[in-house]
Amino acid sequence: MRYIEKQKGDILHTFADISKAKRLLNYQPKVELREGLEKEVAWLKEKVTNSCLLM
Repeated sequence: MRYIEKQKGDILHTFADISKAKRLLNYQPKVELREGLEKEVAWLKEKVTNSCLLM
């Protein structure tokens, strides 16, 4: 990962909160955020690699 300067449109602050989804929908995440992000990155890398092989 490398740091880059802020880009136009970047979100400076977030107030993300899933408590309403937990309360109203009985939502409970199945994986921790870090694990989910790692899985997403691995999936994206695989898709990019496979799409490049098709070209």
